[in-house]
Amino acid sequence: MASQHIALDAQRPVLVFSMEMGHLELTKRLLAAEAKVPSRKLQTGNLTDADWTRLNTAMAHLGEAPFYIDDNPHCTVMEMRAKARRIKARHGDLGMIVVDYLQLMSTPGRTESRQVEVSELSRGLKILARELDCPVVALAQLNPKVGDVAGNLARVRAARAEAKKQGADLVITSEMVIAGYFPEDLVLKPAFQKQCHEAVEALRADTNDGGPALFVTTPWREDDKLYNALIAIDKGEIIGKRFKVDLPNYGVFDEKRVFDSGPMPGPVNLRGVRLGVPICEDIWGEDVVECLTETGAEILLVPNGSPYFRGKSDVRLNIAVARVTESRLP
Repeated sequence: MASQHIALDAQRPVLVFSMEMGHLELTKRLLAAEAKVPSRKLQTGNLTDADWTRLNTAMAHLGEAPFYIDDNPHCTVMEMRAKARRIKARHGDLGMIVVDYLQLMSTPGRTESRQVEVSELSRGLKILARELDCPVVALAQLNPKVGDVAGNLARVRAARAEAKKQGADLVITSEMVIAGYFPEDLVLKPAFQKQCHEAVEALRADTNDGGPALFVTTPWREDDKLYNALIAIDKGEIIGKRFKVDLPNYGVFDEKRVFDSGPMPGPVNLRGVRLGVPICEDIWGEDVVECLTETGAEILLVPNGSPYFRGKSDVRLNIAVARVTESRLP
C-alpha cells in the first residue's frame, strides 16, 4: 500500500523484488486494488460494465506509474543493487525498495548457518538503503499461538534479537501477538492478563540493550478498563500506548464484549519520526486515520490479525489503499 502511494501519487520510482509471487499475479493484485475490484473477479472474468470502466482507468494510471517488479526467486543483494542503480540512473531517486520476503533469499556460496546467512542479507539491504538514500522494506513472518504467552514471548524475543543483529530500528508485531489472536474469554481471566503484562515488562527490560525499539501488541488493563493495545517500548521505557478504537462485533469477532474502546489516538514519536499505529479495524473507517493525519503522523503502521477467508487479501488491500489515498500517508 505504501509502495502504491509512492509510485502512483508521489510519482517516485518503486522497485519490488518478489521471491514468492510472480510478476503477473502481483500486477493483478495491484490492478485490482487500484480499481477497487475484487481480484477473484479478475480470475473468473465475472465483471460488470462498471468493473471494466474502473479497470481501464486503473490500467492507465498504473501504466504511467514508475513501478518496477523483479520476480526472480534467486535474486541476490548484489543483483538488487545493480538493478536499483540502473533505475535510479534512468528515472531519478528511488522512493522505496520492497523485498518480499527475506526468508526466501539466499547468498552465493556457503555460510556456517542460516542465521548467519540472513544476517548477511540484512546487512546488505541496510547498506543498499544508505547508498541509495531510500527505505528498504523487508517482509518477514511471525506466527503466534492463542494462549501460549510464554511461547509467543519467546518468538517476539527471538525476532527482536535477530532484528538487532541486522541493525533494525524498529520491530512491530501483528495484532495480539502476546495473547495470540483471537483469545476470546481468555482475556477476561485476571491470571492471563497478568501473564501478558509480565511478558511486556520482560520485553521492556530487553530494550535496555540498545537494540531496536519494539511495538508489541497485547491485552492491556489500565484504569479498570481492558484494551486491545499496542505498547511502544524503546531503551527500557514505555514511550507510548495506543488502544484499539473500532472494536469489531460481527462474524467471528466478539471484541466489544471483552474489550473497552480506546480514545482517538495521536502518533507515537520514535526517535524523531511520528508513527501512526491504528490497530486493524481502526483503518476500516476514516476517523482514526484522519485523527492521526491531523495530529502529525508521518507514516502508518497497522498491526493486523484476523481469520482468513477467501478474498480477505482483496478486502484488506482495498481498505488500506482507501486510507492511504485519503490521508496521503504511506
